[in-house]
Amino acid sequence: MAEFYFPLIPDALADRITTTETTQAISVKTYVTEIITDAADNIATLPAGLKEGQLKKIIHHTDGGACAITLDNAQSTDYDVVTLTNVGEFVVCMWNGSYWRVLESGKVDSAVDIVA
Repeated sequence: MAEFYFPLIPDALADRITTTETTQAISVKTYVTEIITDAADNIATLPAGLKEGQLKKIIHHTDGGACAITLDNAQSTDYDVVTLTNVGEFVVCMWNGSYWRVLESGKVDSAVDIVA
């Protein structure tokens, strides 16, 4: 029988970070993190989650260049880096207690739909 996870959202408020060429840690204490990129070669990292079933959404909010996000504990090395290139692109991940799984990625078409 399959295991079922109930999604957990630690705090629905969004936090916002500005990424640079120096690795910025993404908080796992909030559900949404908005990325502001300042130039080329932006990098960030998503550390281990807090509890099984935890969801994390990362949105490219303001564009100054692409951002490569390394999932510290990814499902596999094939899925350990997510790159957000344009405003509105996002990724939703779930922590299963051992690693992050990418559940969804996409692009929001309107700036109005981006969390402010």
